[in-house]
This record gives sequence, C-alpha cells and structure tokens, in this order.
Amino acid sequence: MHLFLEGPVRTGKSTLIRQCIAPYLHQIRGFSCQRLWLGDTPSGYRLAPASEMALDAPLLPNTPDIFLSYESKPPKKDPSVFESLGTMLLEQAKGAPLILLDEIGGSELLVPAFRKKLYEVLSGPSPCIGVLKLASKAGSMSKAAGYPGTVVEYNLQIRQDLEEAFNGEICYFELEHRGEVKARIESFLKSVFSGRQTV
Repeated sequence: MHLFLEGPVRTGKSTLIRQCIAPYLHQIRGFSCQRLWLGDTPSGYRLAPASEMALDAPLLPNTPDIFLSYESKPPKKDPSVFESLGTMLLEQAKGAPLILLDEIGGSELLVPAFRKKLYEVLSGPSPCIGVLKLASKAGSMSKAAGYPGTVVEYNLQIRQDLEEAFNGEICYFELEHRGEVKARIESFLKSVFSGRQTV
C-alpha cells in the first residue's frame, strides 16, 4: 500500500512527512525535491536523495541536479536530471522497506524513462510515501514553466492508477486537519515497520 498527501502549497505536507519518517530514515530510499533560494528569493528546484532531509537549500555556484531554475526568463528546465539521477534513485530504491517520493505528479512525468521506472516502483512490493501534486497546481506550474499541457493528463492518470491499480491512498492535507493526517501517517508507518528495528 502507498500513502500520498495532496493539498495547497506551502502548508507543510513534506515537512510533516519528514518529521514522521525521521526515526526510519536509514531504511528509506527514494528522492525529494529541494527548493533553492538565492537570498530571500526562490530560485529553483533540485533533485536529491531521500536521505537529504532538508526541504530548502541555498543556491550555490556548484549546486548539482537542478531541474528547474528561475534565474532566467523563461525558466530553464533540465529534464535530463530525472532521466539520469531520478531513474537511478528509483532503481536503487527497489526492495527498500519504504520509498519516499516527494513529490510526483508534475513535469517529471514528461520524462519517459523516469515515468517507466516510477511505475515499476509503484507496482512493486515496497510501500511508498510522498506528496502528489494537485492536478490544478500541476497545470498552473507547468504553464508558467512552459511545459506542455500533457502534464495534467499524466497527473490525472497517475492518481487514478495509484488508487485503482496500486492500492494507494491519497490523503488531502489542510493545516486544520494536521493532527488527523499525522495520525494517519504514523499508523501507516507502524504497519510498514512493525517488527523492524528503528534507530
């Protein structure tokens, strides 16, 4: 079974997941997307291994694996990050006790090799936890970044597949229901790691 949170941006979905999975971090594989900052200005996103728990990082001259940069107009996109590092992280995650996918449902689905590997992971035996981008947000962000409209179609398809084919649960997150969602995540993690040794 898989558990994914969706909801408004900047409400703490990824933060909550990281708080809950922290005791099991050494057993978790997968990836996360870090928001990059240049001073007080959001400047892009990079792909990072699940072991890198920080959601935000400074943009440095040698920052690797940036897949979206706002430093130019239009924004600079580098889908090869998902084709190379993204597929590698997903391949390495196979068979892990838990896989972090934070987040999916956006432009990464336009990369055939990554999408194929993602579906292999979701159809495999390892449970996954993560954030699923809202379809409406996928559309607006994709338009702003210059991606084709097919991102929304892929988003709708993967959420349908999650629930109907991969025995997944999509949980809507709002700040006023944070306690309930936290309890749901903790219950999910207990079922995943029952009998396993934690740190």
